[in-house]
Amino acid sequence: MRDQPKKVLLSRFLISLLHYGGVPSEFFLGLLSSALEEIETCVTDRNVAIKVVKNHSELDDYDLLLTMLDAGVPLCEPYLQYRLKDIITEKYKVLQEGKIPISNTYFLRGTADPTGTLSLNQVCVVSDEGQLSGDVLLYKYPGLHSSDIYKLQAVCLPEWEEIVGDSKYGIFFSTAGPCSLVDKMVNNNSGGDVYWVSQNPELLKKFTPSLPRLAPEENMSKKDSEQHIPSNMKKDEVESCEPSYAIGTAADCWLACMDHVLTCNLLGEEARNIMETKMEQLVNIYDDALDAAKTVKKVQVPNCLLVDLYPHFMDQKPKEKTYHSTSILGEIYDKVESFKSKMQKLQLIKMPLPSYRVVQKSCMDKWGYHFDQYLTEMSQVVGSVSDKNVSDINKTYQEVIDKYKEILYGGVKEFKRSTRLNFEIYDEACAIYKLDYDKTCEMRMAGYCWFAWHVAGEALCELCQLSRLGFII
Repeated sequence: MRDQPKKVLLSRFLISLLHYGGVPSEFFLGLLSSALEEIETCVTDRNVAIKVVKNHSELDDYDLLLTMLDAGVPLCEPYLQYRLKDIITEKYKVLQEGKIPISNTYFLRGTADPTGTLSLNQVCVVSDEGQLSGDVLLYKYPGLHSSDIYKLQAVCLPEWEEIVGDSKYGIFFSTAGPCSLVDKMVNNNSGGDVYWVSQNPELLKKFTPSLPRLAPEENMSKKDSEQHIPSNMKKDEVESCEPSYAIGTAADCWLACMDHVLTCNLLGEEARNIMETKMEQLVNIYDDALDAAKTVKKVQVPNCLLVDLYPHFMDQKPKEKTYHSTSILGEIYDKVESFKSKMQKLQLIKMPLPSYRVVQKSCMDKWGYHFDQYLTEMSQVVGSVSDKNVSDINKTYQEVIDKYKEILYGGVKEFKRSTRLNFEIYDEACAIYKLDYDKTCEMRMAGYCWFAWHVAGEALCELCQLSRLGFII
C-alpha cells in the first residue's frame, strides 16, 4: 500500500471501548474542541476553508468553490457562505456520530510476518516515515469487546527494508505461538484487512487492555438454531432475523448497554455486572451474525437482550424510545448540538462583492428578463419533483443553466472559449450577480445566489481576481 490513508477518525464504538479501558472523557472532549475550532474558522479563514473544501471533492460545485476561494471572493459572500455552512453542517453531523479526528493514528492493511522473526505480541508497522518503534494500540473493526483493542510492541527491523521496499502504511503480525496474532487478527485472510493502529501518547498512557474473552460454549450441531438462547426461554420468545438486521440490532443494544456502564455512578455493582453479562451475550450474537452474513443462515436475538430505551445520541430512534445520556457519547452529542444551534443563528450578511462595477442599465434590462425567465423555469422544475427522479431533475436543471451560460458567453458554455469581448461579459456577469444578490437579500435566502455563480461564476471569479491584483477593468 503506497497511498496515504485519509485522516483517521474515531467512532462511537471505539470511543466506548477506549473510555471503558480507562481513557478519560477529557481526552475525547479535547479532540472534539479542536475539531470544532477548525470547523468554526472555516467561515473566517480562507486557508482553512480551502483545506475543508478540498476534502469534499464529491460536491457538485467543488471546482467552483475552489475557484471562488482562490480568486479571493470574500468569505462573507452569500453563496460562498451558504455552501461553507452546508459543509459545516455535515461535519457537525459526523462529529455527533463520534467520528472525531485523532493524531498519531493510522488505518493500515495487515498481513502475516513472512520471515517468522517477530516475537509474540510484536508487530512491524510501516508508516510514511518508515518503521515505527514502541507501544501501539491495535483494533480491528467491527469488534465490540473490550479485549478487541490490543496493546502491542512495534519493532524496527532494518533487515526488513528489502522486504518492505517502497511500500508504506502496512502492519505485519507475528506468527509465533499456538494462538498467534495472525490467528486472532488476520484469520488466514492474505488479502489484507484494514486495522486501526495508534501511537497517540495519551491513549497509550491511559488505556489498560482487558483480559481476552473466553469463547462462548456452543453445541455445534445446534449452532444455527439454539445458541445463546437461555435455558428458561422458548424458541418463540426469540427474534429470528436476517444476519444484516441482527448485526444492527445487536450493535444498537450493545451500545445502549455500554452507555449505562459508562455512567456507572448511576448503577450499583450488581446492576453493572448484569449489564456487562448482557453485553457479552450481545457481542457473541453480533459475531455470529457477522459470520452468518456470509451464508444464508438466520441469527436469533433473544428478546431479553433487547432494550426498551436508547440514549438520545442515537437520534435515528423514535424520540419516545430515548433517554438523555450523560455518558461521554452524550456529552459529545450535546456539545456539537450547541455549536450547531449557534451556526444556525448566523444571519445573512448584506454585503455585495466590493470589486464588482456599476452595472449598465442595458445589461440590467437584458438579464432582468432572463432572470425572471429562469425563476419561472425553475419553479416548473421544482413543481414536477414528484413526477421525476433525482437524476432527471438534475439533468433538467443543468440544461437550464447551460442555456443561460450560452447566452452570456456567446453560444459556448465556458468563459475561456467565448469569442465575446471580456468587458462585455464582465458587465453582464455583474448584472446577473446584482439581480441574484438583490433577490437573495429580499428573500433572506443565500441559496438564491446559485444562479449567478453557476451561470457567470468563471467571469465573476476572474473579475474578482483582477480587481484583487490591482487591475482596473
